[in-house]
Amino acid sequence: MWTRFMTNFRKPTGLMGRMVVALMNKGHAAMTRAVLDAVGPGEGDVVLDIGCGGGLAVKLLAERTACVYGIDMSEVSVAKTIEVNQDAVRQERVRVMLSDVLGMPFNDGMFDLATAFETIYFWENIDACFKRVCEALKPGGRFVVAVEAWKSPEGGNNFPAIFSAVNPTLYSADEIASLVTRAGFARAAVLTNGTGNWLCVSGWKRDTEVKVRDDA
Repeated sequence: MWTRFMTNFRKPTGLMGRMVVALMNKGHAAMTRAVLDAVGPGEGDVVLDIGCGGGLAVKLLAERTACVYGIDMSEVSVAKTIEVNQDAVRQERVRVMLSDVLGMPFNDGMFDLATAFETIYFWENIDACFKRVCEALKPGGRFVVAVEAWKSPEGGNNFPAIFSAVNPTLYSADEIASLVTRAGFARAAVLTNGTGNWLCVSGWKRDTEVKVRDDA
């Protein structure tokens, strides 16, 4: 039973999945708010949240930006995100759909910002996924990856043992930064909080007309 419950963090399904997405919104709230405060999305930005889970990041982004798209490969997550953002969905400021990263149905150069909170652990063919995100961004657009579990430079990891049933793929900050640059982004920057509870890696898409922003 415990293993079944924990595996819903990878792809929520059924009743247990609905419980998990509610827990996600509570458990990830502090990190999500802190990262968005640091990133400072623009009021006019069109944003993509990848792996929208319980819909909290979409909600917080919708409060700060013009339009937010959320995707997730879980029907439970899509339904929860729509529920949490029902007013913005009715106003067509939020659009949520069932999709994985490689199959997302968006034109190239569509988004100013793409975010991925607590999700890259489960991405298959991750280099291709990062490249697809880069394609979907406008020139000069930013990709923000935030995680609460990662590999440390010393070879250990920041990861609670109770989540071992999820079988995630953990990355170090340097490995995420390498994924960003290999995907074609101009540069990568790493941000951590003071207590070491999360880390964030940003990548900026190359822009031949406008200088890449210097803020991290």
